[in-house]
Amino acid sequence: MVEFNVVLVGVGGQGVMLLSELIAETAILHGLKVAVSQQKGLAQRGGSIKAFVRVGNVKTPLIDDGSADFVLALELAESLRALRYLNRETKVILNTQRVESIDVYLGTEKYPGESEVLNAIKSYTSKVYTLDAHGLANKIGFPLGANVVMLGAFAAKQNLLMKEKFLEAMKRKLKKMLGKNVEAFELGYNETVKDLKNQG
Repeated sequence: MVEFNVVLVGVGGQGVMLLSELIAETAILHGLKVAVSQQKGLAQRGGSIKAFVRVGNVKTPLIDDGSADFVLALELAESLRALRYLNRETKVILNTQRVESIDVYLGTEKYPGESEVLNAIKSYTSKVYTLDAHGLANKIGFPLGANVVMLGAFAAKQNLLMKEKFLEAMKRKLKKMLGKNVEAFELGYNETVKDLKNQG
């Protein structure tokens, strides 16, 4: 059976947990075994959040260092917290949105530049795809849908799960604002497919 490991990182309020649940539900709809681990930390204060989704006959929901197939980073600097899970084949989908911490506002910490973040990731893997998921969600008047834009991008990038099953999972899990969420998903999916075609 295929083993597939996804690491998700972001900050409180970005919908990291929901995103992990949607990926897990999609895998379940394929009849696959799934293990999920969610580490909320200080999520209620905009603190760091990390989640693991593991598909296959796995013995633990935790992902070993260097074992991620995908990393979905919903916040630019938070992607650095996932470096330990990368290997040369890991695919990273990086939302370029910045959510600065209180320490950055106070000047006690420095927020890294986008090029600094990308260089750090590329020292592990060259398979990095960036998009402004928050900006795309704003285009349809649904700023809270950036995580679902990321789901659409993930659906387009991976080869294990079918697009139709992602949409079915959304219908099961998202009772409110389903129409807008589907629109956000399609936006992320189509934007990524278009970029893949442009790359040849």
